[in-house]
Amino acid sequence: MRVSVTKIKGFSSDLGISGLRFDFALDSDDLTESAGTNAGGGKIQLMSNYCHFYFPFDIEIPHPDLCAFAAIKIISPYIGSTLTMDKGISQDLASAIKKTYPKIQNINIDEGLRSAASVEKNSSAISFSGGVDSIAVAALLGEDSPLIMMARTLHPEVGAFESWNNPKAQIKTLQYMPYTYKKILVYSDFPYLSTNGKFCLYPDSYAFTIPAVLLSGQLGISDLITGDILAAFTANESIYSSDLESRAKPFFSSIGINLDYPCNGVSELITTKIAKSYGFLEISSACEFGDFQKPCMKCLKCFRKSIYKWALFNEQLSEQEIERFNNSPAVINFANGDERKNLYFMASLKYCFTNIDYKFTGVVGKIRERSMKYNSPFTWVDKKVPDAYKNRSPVINKIIPKLSHFATDMQSWDVAAFKKLDWKKNLL
Repeated sequence: MRVSVTKIKGFSSDLGISGLRFDFALDSDDLTESAGTNAGGGKIQLMSNYCHFYFPFDIEIPHPDLCAFAAIKIISPYIGSTLTMDKGISQDLASAIKKTYPKIQNINIDEGLRSAASVEKNSSAISFSGGVDSIAVAALLGEDSPLIMMARTLHPEVGAFESWNNPKAQIKTLQYMPYTYKKILVYSDFPYLSTNGKFCLYPDSYAFTIPAVLLSGQLGISDLITGDILAAFTANESIYSSDLESRAKPFFSSIGINLDYPCNGVSELITTKIAKSYGFLEISSACEFGDFQKPCMKCLKCFRKSIYKWALFNEQLSEQEIERFNNSPAVINFANGDERKNLYFMASLKYCFTNIDYKFTGVVGKIRERSMKYNSPFTWVDKKVPDAYKNRSPVINKIIPKLSHFATDMQSWDVAAFKKLDWKKNLL
């Protein structure tokens, strides 16, 4: 794969002031269809050979290592044995690429280039989605860490693919965060580059952090913070793991960035509590289908978050809203076991339904019955995993006391019960 990165101007001012264009020329052993290396894998196809990132201020072409790192995150599943950047990269990053992506063994190197990892940086930034988890992280870290958001804009070649996706709510969440936060909105058509024929899919893990990576040199970012919660690392609330670190962390280290996640030891119930306490929950982006503060109230994410808020804050659903969920195809499929994804949150759902005094009927009643059959301890979902907060970076250590206000540590019996969970028995 041959990659060139150019600075662009002359586009709509609605998108930004300056931009970067990535062009990809395929070699004979490159692919246009592959399996994604992001969570879940699955077959994906390359829809175009270029993409753009539009920034709200002037940006120079980043360090060659940062450009190569971004390119990898954009097109890694399609690369054969060779990566040729328009500018050679450092030996350190080339070695990290070969280790992380073993099939890529031929990389052009600039022997005299100082690696991006060796450039001094000393600030943190949050890769901000507008969802409740990233909002909780923003609340804990405070206004010293810029919020960097990537929002979709249509790709000229791919067109209105996945037209139901509405980034307006996400963007307004960023805009409605307190003025004391530095907010950086980066538009990109990159999300349309890989699809499975039905949906846009990130081809590689943490691809959503690309704008922050490209800005890391200019902003001096040494710590890149995400909103990943416990279930993001285990993929299932019914699995205990003392190792709650991303496998992508060493690769980020190769460009001098510490990838970190303050909420990796807590559930979404805790991040919801944090967002509520700081007054940010009402501006969070609830789903991809609705508008700002007007969620669709028929997708699984809206269903799960509505049940959470009812249990935690007694924000009851109306009869009309419950009936809307009862008639939602997505919720019906979930109730029938055809949609597996949200079954991994059965511990949180059981916690919530246990704390809701209401007689549900129909499809929602069926989900309640299924969650109540979850046959393992579940009270740990409002606590934090103690192992997750040992030997953390300084930027995380300083907010652990704040986090402890919302979640006490699991006790020894919680951990013992958690370790005995048989998740296969709980996929009801």
